[in-house]
Amino acid sequence: MGFLRLFLALVVVLGHAGAHIPIFKFINAWQAVNVFFVISGFYMALILNERYATPAENAKFYLNRAIRIYPVYWVGLVLCVSVYAYSGWPTPFVDFSKLPNFSKIYLAVANIWAIGLDAPYVLCLKNEIGACVFGGYAALNPPAWSISAELIFYAFAPFIVRNANRCALLAISGATYFLILPFLSMVFSPDGFVVPTAGQIYASYYALPASFLFFGAGSLAYHFLKNSPSISQRRYLLSIAAMTAVLFADPIIPAWAVIIIASAIPAIFSHTKNLKIDRMIGNLSYPVYILHWPILTALKTTSLTIWPLAVATIVVTIVFAIIIRMAVEIPLERMRSSIRRSVGHKDKTTSSSRGAFVMALYLGAAPFFIAAFVASKAPDDLLKRVELSDANWTNGINKSDPSIIVVSDLVAKNLKPGDFILTPTGGKRAIKIELTPPYNHIHLSTALDFEKDGRVPEFAILKDGR
Repeated sequence: MGFLRLFLALVVVLGHAGAHIPIFKFINAWQAVNVFFVISGFYMALILNERYATPAENAKFYLNRAIRIYPVYWVGLVLCVSVYAYSGWPTPFVDFSKLPNFSKIYLAVANIWAIGLDAPYVLCLKNEIGACVFGGYAALNPPAWSISAELIFYAFAPFIVRNANRCALLAISGATYFLILPFLSMVFSPDGFVVPTAGQIYASYYALPASFLFFGAGSLAYHFLKNSPSISQRRYLLSIAAMTAVLFADPIIPAWAVIIIASAIPAIFSHTKNLKIDRMIGNLSYPVYILHWPILTALKTTSLTIWPLAVATIVVTIVFAIIIRMAVEIPLERMRSSIRRSVGHKDKTTSSSRGAFVMALYLGAAPFFIAAFVASKAPDDLLKRVELSDANWTNGINKSDPSIIVVSDLVAKNLKPGDFILTPTGGKRAIKIELTPPYNHIHLSTALDFEKDGRVPEFAILKDGR
């Protein structure tokens, strides 16, 4: 599956560069990450059933995963910091010194260890004025949010993927999460959480429970490959239930595509696992995914247009990926091989109840997010911006004048000159308000960033600057 994995990584690169190939309408950068999760679920089930088959070998599995993930991730992190320092490109830490202590500690730890980088997309991490930090600014290397989801899955995988029934339950739980989303309302609250609507990108893509469906589908596909000659009626029924739940779910990638991809992966793996060239190509996918963002950021400082920028990013990233593969990953492969060959402790079995308890902790992320969404009531001081875009406006934000257009009765009722509008990049004081229903023109003390602030559909009002 090496060629498939590299293809998916390059789709992400193209998406971040703003380039789109017409014949690839069936997949975009977001969907490519979902497919990565399916493949990861399959591979983790494979190695935890065939290479680290007993609980006594869990520690070796964790150590090998850490050696595989962190060195390249840290190289990408250093490259990001270097590029930001050289180019002056905006980073999430532009106002780091002004952040509350908790936010400082959280962002520092999350960026060093790549765990928790997905949470700020959904949960509120406060900035210096009490607004929520936009999730895209929480990571120095933004694509690393998916590494956080992967690492958390690795932590729980030994207690899930060795059992086909639990894999089916994981897929069903993920599908159920997507089924519940349409019944929730979306708010961007400075006092709580971002709460999603159906198809709302934060909850249906970045939230940890959104990955359950894909990890579960991939790991379940492995068990079909392993047990295809003799599948028990119970597992068959659970698998049918999982696929049925997927069909009614509404993830970023079409539900039918999840089933087709998960069903195809075992066959692709069986026919490519012994191809050396396929394995070599596949080993470049992770470095390409992690390294492309700082390279793209550096090249954006040039005068390259979209397609030359995309092609240059791909070429330079692949060159860097080959270098990192040879200088970092291949030497570490020897260490990983010695760990795999080492003799573990005496085999011990994990009780079914303990495994079920650990899995319940993982699946508990879904009700936690949902409960947090429901508990965070929509405040009365939210402005919904207009989704208009033309030569002078982008998502209701004026490109030439510090002003926005919103549609909300709250303007006439609540917003007064002197109040602040809270956005992901900070607070802007309202200095003049023009009420022209259904649109309301709000003039601000300083301009919004239509590339950054325009991503959030609601702005919160901070009364009297408090």
